[in-house]
Amino acid sequence: MMRAVSALVFFTCSLLVFTAYMAIKQELVVRTYLARISRAKEQVQVKENEIVSVKVKLQTVNSEISSLKTGEDDLKKQVEKTKNTMADAEKILQSCLTEKETKEKQKTEVSDLLIKIKEAQEAERSKAQEEVQNLKQQILDRDKAVCAFVNLQLEEGKRLCGV
Repeated sequence: MMRAVSALVFFTCSLLVFTAYMAIKQELVVRTYLARISRAKEQVQVKENEIVSVKVKLQTVNSEISSLKTGEDDLKKQVEKTKNTMADAEKILQSCLTEKETKEKQKTEVSDLLIKIKEAQEAERSKAQEEVQNLKQQILDRDKAVCAFVNLQLEEGKRLCGV
C-alpha cells in the first residue's frame, strides 16, 4: 500500500506539475493575446484617427470645391457678359464702319459734284468773258463805224468819238 500511496502522491504531484505547466502556458498565451489585442486596439485607434483626419480633409476639399464651383460660375458669367459686350461692340463698330463708308461715299459724291460745278462755273465764266470781249469789240466796231459817219466838227461828234 505504501507503494500505491507513493504512486498516488507521485501521480498527484505529476498531475499538479502538469496542471501548473498548462496554467502557466495558458497564462502566457492569454498575455500574448492581450498584448496583441492591445496593439490591435492601438492600431485601430490610429486608423480611426487617420479616417477622421481624412474625413476632415475631404470636407475641407469639398468646401473648397464648392467655393471654386461658385467662383467658376461667376467667371463663366463674366466671360459670357464679356462675350456679349464684345459682340455688341462688334455690332456697333460694324455699323460705324458702314456709316463711315456711306459718309465717305457721300463726301466723294459731293466733292465730285463741287468739282463739276466749279468746272461748269469756270466754263461759264470764260464763256461770259468771251461774250463780254465780243460785245466790247462789237461796241468798238460800231463806235468806229459811227465815228466814220459823224461830223467831227461838232461838239457832240467830238465827245462821241473821243477826239
